[in-house]
Parts: sequence; C-alpha cells; structure tokens
Amino acid sequence: MSGKWHTVSLSPHARDNREKENREAAGQGESLLTLSPLTDMVELPEGVCVYCNLPGVAPGDISLTIDAKFLHIRAESRLPAIRGKIHALEFSDITYEGKVILPAVDAERIEASCSNGLLRVMMPFPAEIKPVRIPVTTEYHDGLDLPADIMKEEP
Repeated sequence: MSGKWHTVSLSPHARDNREKENREAAGQGESLLTLSPLTDMVELPEGVCVYCNLPGVAPGDISLTIDAKFLHIRAESRLPAIRGKIHALEFSDITYEGKVILPAVDAERIEASCSNGLLRVMMPFPAEIKPVRIPVTTEYHDGLDLPADIMKEEP
C-alpha cells in the first residue's frame, strides 16, 4: 500500500518570473502556485496514518474528502495583504492539492488534526478486515470430520 504524490519544483526561470506574476495578481485573491504537499503514509495495526506537511496553513483552511479509493487533500496558505512599496516578493499564496490511494478504511471514524503546519489523518481499518492472530497448536482436536486415510497411522 503506497500513495503516489506528484511534486512540483520551480526552475530558476520560474522563480525569477514569480515576483512579476505576484505583482500582477496582487489583490486578485488567486493562488499563483499549486503544490503537492510532502507526505508520509504509515500502516499501523489499527489503520493507516497520513502525515502531510502544510507550512503556513491554518486548520480551518484544510479540506479533506474521502471516496472509495482516495483521500483528497486541499489546503491554502494565504499571505496577509502587503502595504507599501514592494522591493522583492518571494512569498506567494499557495494551494496544496494531493490525493493518496487508500486501502479499505472506516470513513466514519477518521480523525484529523493540524498543528504547526503538520496535518495528521488517522484512518482506522474496518472491523471486518483488522488483522487477527490465529493461534496454532500441536494438539489434534477430536470431533473434526477428517477422511479416514488422513487419520491412518504410518507403520
């Protein structure tokens, strides 16, 4: 089980043009940059836990949805309005979007929290697919209906 995320990296040319784009888009309220967040997905005995790095994002700016196969993540990091003459502008509003392929999980019991830009989503397995340890003994139990040739002792 593993999720697949696509990452975006800015080329030097794109970085040089970002300041110009930010100035042109100032006040429009649109994100100039959409990134796939860095993520870790860990399988635990009780379910799957996804950790997602969302720097600058408040918990209220995160949208999580789940369907039969995916956890969809969307979050926005918005900068406050800038006053004064801009000499350099490296920061911009960022939208994070991604999805993770999931095993079967109990959607009614999913819990999510975000602190300091780290999102944690715990998705428990449904009760019927939780791993169960089956003990194996060396004793034969009478009462099993086994064919006679299996029960015959070797000379």
